[in-house]
Amino acid sequence: MSQFFLKNVLQIFMAGAITGVFLLLFRRHAGIRQFERNYDTEESGREHSEESTPSRRECTRKNNIGFFKMHKCGSSTLQNVLMRYGDRYNLNFVLPWRSNVFSQTHLRLSMDLVKSFPVHDYNILCHHTRYSKEGFDSLLPADSTYVTIIRDPTTLFESLYTYFRYDECFGVPLETFLENPQQYDRSHSFGDTDTGCYAKDSMLFELGLDDTEKADPKVIEEMIHRTASEFELVMIMEYFSESLILLKELMCWDLEDVSYFVVNGRATSFINKLSDVTAERIRKWNNGNTELYRFFNETFWRKVK
Repeated sequence: MSQFFLKNVLQIFMAGAITGVFLLLFRRHAGIRQFERNYDTEESGREHSEESTPSRRECTRKNNIGFFKMHKCGSSTLQNVLMRYGDRYNLNFVLPWRSNVFSQTHLRLSMDLVKSFPVHDYNILCHHTRYSKEGFDSLLPADSTYVTIIRDPTTLFESLYTYFRYDECFGVPLETFLENPQQYDRSHSFGDTDTGCYAKDSMLFELGLDDTEKADPKVIEEMIHRTASEFELVMIMEYFSESLILLKELMCWDLEDVSYFVVNGRATSFINKLSDVTAERIRKWNNGNTELYRFFNETFWRKVK
């Protein structure tokens, strides 16, 4: 990994901490600009004085972005980054017609789920829905950039099991469920919300894979390659700062634009530590998510290099 990339990650981390405490002071912070000057010096191999003007890669800032918000993948933190960015530059958001989600079950995104505003052009879509390229295309400009974020299937499933209260739905703790997951009815969950669809290969389901297709390796492979063709960037929660650097470069944004603080994160004391046996059973049960993560983990690091 390049020195530039590592330094960018460090800057992102520091900027995020400062943002969470005192955003206005951060916006005047000069360290980022000094970092850019230092980077130009190292890359060119020339001696520069502090008064030297840094050279920058020429690009055009992009404001149109469709962020597919994946459940329990650090997506609320990234959503916060995008909402602050849109507010800063006075951009238009696609918003749900009620609540703070378009849908989180089998409904795919469509105009019927969108709140009506007297605007002609939207710039940012970043709320929960089930992915549909047709739905995104119908709401966002043709030059929009599509991005999403994924997570290691083991920690993801532990988080989902807690978040959707599957221990109440299935009547057993996580470890017992994994001993024979096929025996539990996933056609429903608690209350009026059908969330049983997230109990296997949740990321692929959210990307559009139907429940009946989760057992077909060929369909899973096709879904993964289709995702790769439709999203310009698939971020990874475990490498969040590195992901933000890639987003910054892709969108031609400044480091300040991708500063962050964690949103909706659980305290460590509430996270169940997984044994090796449990982790392996999660990967086996969520084999589609496992293949998805393996594929994009490899392509992610190729982008980093």
